[in-house]
Amino acid sequence: MPRAKPWTIQSFEELSAIVGQDLGASDWLRIDQDQVNQFGESVDDTQWIHCDPERAAAQSPFGGTIVHGMLLLALLSKLRDRVQDVRIDIPRRMGVFYGLNRVRFIEPVKVGSRVRVQLSVAEATLIEPKVIHVVYDHILEAEVADRPAVFAQAINRIYLP
Repeated sequence: MPRAKPWTIQSFEELSAIVGQDLGASDWLRIDQDQVNQFGESVDDTQWIHCDPERAAAQSPFGGTIVHGMLLLALLSKLRDRVQDVRIDIPRRMGVFYGLNRVRFIEPVKVGSRVRVQLSVAEATLIEPKVIHVVYDHILEAEVADRPAVFAQAINRIYLP
């Protein structure tokens, strides 16, 4: 019987059962020049390809400013929470970002583009009685691109009550 969508994952067993399945896409999120400029200021990366639209339009091979790769990575958890078909809502004391396994920046994302993430769970392991180790596969797409912009495998830990 097909699942009703959206559906909610509320246990380690339910999470384990969806490993390898396509969980769907997030809604679209527009990344504007103000966001890029603020990010650039906060990490001291105001290179013109990101933060100078006039120069980037004239000199960049991309035809305009592009989003920092690290900003795209920073948006993954927000986009993951916006996947429309599933909610991973396991009761927890806390969740932490544990790291990244693989990251590839495949195509640049132009500032002003809308992006979304396609999500799947690559791995779910109970590493301690109350700690779930989750590896998510994210494919970040820009709305007008022919190929994905980013592939990233992010690791989180869920600490159960």
